[in-house]
Amino acid sequence: MAFQTWVCLGVANADFAFKSTVNFGVSEANAGLWEIRSGVDFRYGGAVFVEGIVYDFKTHDMWWSGNYDNTSQSFAISLNLDAGNHVLNIYGLEQCCDGSQQAQFKAYGADHFVTFSSTDGLIAAVPEPETYAMLLAGLGVMGFVSTRKRKQAAI
Repeated sequence: MAFQTWVCLGVANADFAFKSTVNFGVSEANAGLWEIRSGVDFRYGGAVFVEGIVYDFKTHDMWWSGNYDNTSQSFAISLNLDAGNHVLNIYGLEQCCDGSQQAQFKAYGADHFVTFSSTDGLIAAVPEPETYAMLLAGLGVMGFVSTRKRKQAAI
């Protein structure tokens, strides 16, 4: 199961930026060569990152019409993915109005593309142990500060 968010930063009918984040998990059976594609409406182009590494970028007007045949209007990447958690980021710059957006994948061994969604058949991304450690440390600091403020207020 992938978790996808699209965030728009800016004002309607003005210049703004898009950021889409897809967190997904890859099973041992699906580890290998993956294809990812995304159709977007970005007036000033955009870029696709996986694990913080840029795999495709375009600087021209991208107006995706729902068809992946025109590769100048969409992103398309191929990469090897190991089993585990992964993060796909899609960034774009728009001028006036947003059109349709879509991100799809073809997992290793699959014969067709599937849209990233809650029903895509992927395993859910599981937080790493470091994430839990940071959460516990943050809660500990908040508890310490809260206790200290209460003691100062009582004095």
